[in-house]
Amino acid sequence: MNEAPDYDPIRKSWRENQTFNVAWMKNGERLTWVQRVGFAIVSLCFFAFGLFFAALAIGSLREGDLLSLGSVGAVVGVVAGLFLLILGILGLRNVLRF
Repeated sequence: MNEAPDYDPIRKSWRENQTFNVAWMKNGERLTWVQRVGFAIVSLCFFAFGLFFAALAIGSLREGDLLSLGSVGAVVGVVAGLFLLILGILGLRNVLRF
């Protein structure tokens, strides 16, 4: 028995959650141009925020003030910056894979 296609976007998002993560970090050869542009924008945002956090934390470390970032601290800022930079680089590497 054939079931009718499901056009509900909420149900579709639950099913396709794993495909988004796999498409963003793997299978860059199979991306459409729309997906490639979208993933590039997301990856560039992660990369930009990573650079921002890392630059802010490194500037704080140079001044010797480890708590100038508020309650977060410079060390946590460096770790967060590196994490976001790695996510951005991995996403961009996948987007540029043809």
